Amino acid sequence: MDWAAVQRVLGPWQKPVVMSRYPHMMYQDRVIWSRFLTYRGEELEGVWYDVLVGTPIATGPEATDAERRLARGTGCKRIDVVIAWRRGISVVEVKPFGNHAALGQAVLYRDLFVHDFPTVRPVLGMIVCGEADVDLDRVARTVGVDIAAVGTPWEEA
Repeated sequence: MDWAAVQRVLGPWQKPVVMSRYPHMMYQDRVIWSRFLTYRGEELEGVWYDVLVGTPIATGPEATDAERRLARGTGCKRIDVVIAWRRGISVVEVKPFGNHAALGQAVLYRDLFVHDFPTVRPVLGMIVCGEADVDLDRVARTVGVDIAAVGTPWEEA
């Protein structure tokens, strides 16, 4: 699948602008993501939110279309954000604190994205977080995951 085909499947990207809400992000995630966009948004071409990847819950041949949609919506994994950069694509997990669990999600979601949406652009995993575990960076680099720690504004005073 070429880049244009990926865009057709995912739909048009959104502008990388700060908003009051982002699909399926809770308050602390929204604050972290908004801060990232404030610092780095101009580097991004576009974003997609809440991208489903992976295998949906199995349904039998007798399942209705509504049941199949429900199985996909509840059974697939949900990528917080997919970023289109000029140089490639990042599959992003947004967390207040980047740790080993976030790293696992970034690796899994990146690999599922590449499987479901093969593209000519390089695809990296990424964790956008307030702070990151001090041991995370070295390991993340070895598995192709970038870490963007933007600080935790609710603790600044």
